[in-house]
Amino acid sequence: MSIRLTNAAASAGANSTGISGYAGSSPKIAFHEGAVNANAELAPAGDLLATLTIASFGAASEGTIASAGGSAAAGASGTPACFVLYKNDGTTKVLDGSVGEKDGENPSGEDIDFEDGDITWVAGGTVSLSSFSLTLPPH
Repeated sequence: MSIRLTNAAASAGANSTGISGYAGSSPKIAFHEGAVNANAELAPAGDLLATLTIASFGAASEGTIASAGGSAAAGASGTPACFVLYKNDGTTKVLDGSVGEKDGENPSGEDIDFEDGDITWVAGGTVSLSSFSLTLPPH
């Protein structure tokens, strides 16, 4: 037997009393060249390529919260392989994950997918994230 969350419990964990509230308004996403660390408590690996301030998360629905994303200029050239979501203070880590590139319409299987051909960044170029959602899975 395994422990399962109801939709309401998953939404509460993601909503203003959970991840969304912890991240605060206008959280930051930093993209790095290195792979995701085995331990979420560790600092990200690899060079920092860009940091975006994203829109605040909306209300949770079935355990999912979403942000309208954001954009910023890349501070360095490279190919992102991992990201870190920080609280709005830009230093307190909330979570991390992997970054990949879609192959046509096929997702990469990573946590964040960029469109085909959009994953190699040049310093000074614009990095855009059109939306970002997080799900605390029910059941």
